[in-house]
Amino acid sequence: ARLKFAPMPETSLSDARMQCARRLLEHAPNPWLDRAPVVAAALQQLASAVGPGTGGDAARREEALALAHAALERHPSSVVAGAAALVAESVRDASGDAAARGTHEELLRHAAERQVAANPRSVNGWTRLADLSAAQGDANAARTAAARALAADDSYELDPLRRIPAAERARLERLAAP
Repeated sequence: ARLKFAPMPETSLSDARMQCARRLLEHAPNPWLDRAPVVAAALQQLASAVGPGTGGDAARREEALALAHAALERHPSSVVAGAAALVAESVRDASGDAAARGTHEELLRHAAERQVAANPRSVNGWTRLADLSAAQGDANAARTAAARALAADDSYELDPLRRIPAAERARLERLAAP
């Protein structure tokens, strides 16, 4: 006898990623799913589902931001904060309206602050804070965060694979300069 399988539903990769993220983030209490690495992976799927070129609408981007906020509150680890920041950056890159901009900037700042609180050597967290502060016109905060990013990068001098590229370092040095 031949096995018959149900036909696969027609869905886009973006929809599949969104569905995957929802299932991993909105579940009944489950100790296997409610761990920082799993939550971070779900947020990475979410970031891919709402980025530029995915065809996502404003409602999907708002849902993604809400899911990322909730995940970050439950798991204030560096890995989850970094993934939540990716969601905010994807929404920023895909959205052109000012209302969404304020919402994603709020998540981006919150995630970057959590990232550096959980890991003071987070070059990415300090860089995000520097860039966000510069974009919002706060030169002093941008200088301070850029200097912290450079110091964090310097702390990895014995691990050259963790160091930031020369062009990124030069950009941060310009931001940190008085």
